[in-house]
Amino acid sequence: MSATNPPQRAIKLFSKGLEFHQLNALDDAARCYQNALEMHGSFFDAQHLLGVIAAQQEQFELAVALITKALNIRADEGAFSNRGLALHQLGQYQAALKDFDSAISFNPNNPQSHYNRGNALQEIKQYEAALRSYDQAIALDPSNAEIYNNRGNTLQEIKQYEAALRSYDQAIALDPSNANAHYNQGNALQEIKQYEAALRSYDQAIALNPSNAEAFNGRGGCLEKQRKYQAAATQYLNAIQLNPTYEIALFNLANSLQTLGKPKSALEYYLRVLEQNKNNIEAHINCANTLRTLRQYDQALVHYQRALTLDPHAKFLRGMALHLKMMMCDWSNFDDDIALLAQAIECGQVASEPFPILSIYNSLQYQLDLSSAYQADKFKGLQPIPWAAKYPKKERIRIAYYSTDFREHPVSLLLAELFEKHNRSQFEVFAFSLGENTNDPMRQRLKKAFDHFIDVQDLSDTDIVALSRKHEIDIAIDLGGYTAGSRSEIFQLRVAPIQISYIGYLGTMGTPCIDYLIADKVLIPAQLSPFYTENIAYLPSYQANVSTREIASRSFIRSEYGIPENHFVFCCFNNNYKITPPVFKSWMHILKEVQNSVLFLYAENQWVQSNLEKSALGHGVAKERLIFGQRLSTPEYLARYRIADLFLDTFPYNAGTTASDALWMGVPVLTLAGETFSSRMAASLLTAIDMPELITNTPAQFENRAIEIAKNRGLLSGLKSKLEDNKENTRLFDTPKFIQSLESCYLAMYERGLNDLDPTDLG
Repeated sequence: MSATNPPQRAIKLFSKGLEFHQLNALDDAARCYQNALEMHGSFFDAQHLLGVIAAQQEQFELAVALITKALNIRADEGAFSNRGLALHQLGQYQAALKDFDSAISFNPNNPQSHYNRGNALQEIKQYEAALRSYDQAIALDPSNAEIYNNRGNTLQEIKQYEAALRSYDQAIALDPSNANAHYNQGNALQEIKQYEAALRSYDQAIALNPSNAEAFNGRGGCLEKQRKYQAAATQYLNAIQLNPTYEIALFNLANSLQTLGKPKSALEYYLRVLEQNKNNIEAHINCANTLRTLRQYDQALVHYQRALTLDPHAKFLRGMALHLKMMMCDWSNFDDDIALLAQAIECGQVASEPFPILSIYNSLQYQLDLSSAYQADKFKGLQPIPWAAKYPKKERIRIAYYSTDFREHPVSLLLAELFEKHNRSQFEVFAFSLGENTNDPMRQRLKKAFDHFIDVQDLSDTDIVALSRKHEIDIAIDLGGYTAGSRSEIFQLRVAPIQISYIGYLGTMGTPCIDYLIADKVLIPAQLSPFYTENIAYLPSYQANVSTREIASRSFIRSEYGIPENHFVFCCFNNNYKITPPVFKSWMHILKEVQNSVLFLYAENQWVQSNLEKSALGHGVAKERLIFGQRLSTPEYLARYRIADLFLDTFPYNAGTTASDALWMGVPVLTLAGETFSSRMAASLLTAIDMPELITNTPAQFENRAIEIAKNRGLLSGLKSKLEDNKENTRLFDTPKFIQSLESCYLAMYERGLNDLDPTDLG
């Protein structure tokens, strides 16, 4: 193009355009610039400013095209900068970076160009280079608050939160009215868990800009981390009122509502998130979790499967989806599902939480690998809080049980008498209740059983640790492990000098924060202890029990379930997710071999019965031979065992409380023992009641033994007589002796701690 000077008429039109431009009359300014260009096609300034107006009107592609024409007329610092800014808005950060570099080559002393360059580098995650550009900009213009603000953002990206806070402090000192700097300061403070300070920063940001939805969302995050879920929900609602399509706030509100026990409301907001973004994996997962809470399992499975399609490697997802299918006894693609999950575990992926695989794999290696990977992910950056001082020796050792299940729950049913009968001359006994206050009869009983019953469900992890240390708890017993609602983070932070895992989670936690796992030598033979990160505290018998049980006076009769009196009744009242296709195949083989027999099962949901009936037909067994019972009160559930002849166990997750229940009610339990803790649980109980003849080691032995017992009424009668005698004369239901052995373990652990000796296997 010609570089001749434009004619006077073109210059006048351009000048008029500048006047309109300064008045923000952009369309009028653009017409003037365009007319000037028509008079003189190489009028650089008109061409350049025409592009600037396009950018101001957010027509960034047009802006790039127009400014490129200007740069074809001549190279210019301002044109490079403005085209770079338009490219930045289009997400073309590498191209923008080249333009900012060109602008800097024209004028290395322009702080704005270095600032723009830093912004582009931040977008492409070249954080160290971005910091150098911001530092250069600050050296040239140390009074620019926005540079310090963005520099702080870059430092946050590389998790240098303290340095980020210093940058925000400088930005705020230069410009106290900079709402973004206050907001970003709040984000950094939240990251380092200074929640009260973060709230003050968000409040300042909101005071300066009441329409800042992000600051309300940030406030919600702080409150949520302090377990103030209702207050958090209010803040998320404030953010959504300002921006009804704010995806993150919608998602956070749904999470808070779910935690508050309002799953229907939570579901509404998860679905709103998915309206905004149908590919939001976390929303699909949490939507599925909420639908599970609402027992809409079929719809939950749809969302899990959609999430798997979007990201088959998402954390925990594959295990959650498979566990839900097992809860429904939906075994479609079962072999493929377990193979893919096994492959993920072998590759070190956290493809599941640890609990679901207890019912899938008879593999200690898988359990150790997954638990280790899970705790590394869950406890990332979480370090034990240092001790102020070692606790002095006490007249009574302070032991504390931590659980979400101080209510009508199998764990509490087994342990209630233990809590009541601890030796109070040696032990002061605390309960830290992590779960909901159900106010049911069991909770009322437990409140009286402890010396101190402390409800901490609304306290943060650090507050629970502080409270535990205030009470100088010597030994902390985790009754939850990696089960639903557990707070394993508090043990990582260290609530007590000695920390124990017992009864809630049947396997290794895979973390050094748990010093001991309580077991027996049937559950964990010495040769298998290397698969556990904990030291093993061996008791003569693992499972606590109660010495009395309330049994309903109601007489259950077979005819009310359509069972002929002369039929042999196999039963299994384990949770449905414990039933695997190989187990069910064994059961069906047994039914086919034992004419006039039925299998009495518990159906947790509507899909179980239909899926198991279809599977039975596939094995050539009439569906009428499966009898389904529903959940009953504990006294009635126990009384119902009188209908049954033989309990058939599941594998690799055995019966625990249900096995004790069956044995208490005089029903023999036939089990298959594997190598994992959960697959040896019933064998432990049968050993404790001295009935090893009911322990098998292969599926074939299990099937043959069940058939033998069912076909030989004399054999069954002998087993029942022996069971009745052994119930009174063996250690399984001898609660006082169990308590003595457990307390001896606690004393040994405490003495080692007093003498500064590391934990070791005991017993």
